[in-house]
Amino acid sequence: AVSYTSIVFVNMNGGKSSIRIQPNPVQNRTTNLQMTNIDAGKYQLVLYNILGQQVYSKVIEHNGGSSSQQLNLPNSIKAGTYIAKILNAAEVFNAAIINQQTILR
Repeated sequence: AVSYTSIVFVNMNGGKSSIRIQPNPVQNRTTNLQMTNIDAGKYQLVLYNILGQQVYSKVIEHNGGSSSQQLNLPNSIKAGTYIAKILNAAEVFNAAIINQQTILR
């Protein structure tokens, strides 16, 4: 006999809000921003170089909960290490990003 049960959502993060940039190091200027248990709203993504200078900014619309969206870094972002801040009026998340040289194929 075969029987089926209902599908149940399991939260493995214990309700913690977090962001993750993956893959990191970034290759070919493309990576994904994974937002987990984040409130809905507009968020500002800001990249800073190692001197603390803002080098990139983008508004992100988040529907709430968990999601992933692709980030395409502009050509002006050279190889190196950057600090990413994702923030709104209530929350600030920080992550390091390593941008590798573009691989030509």
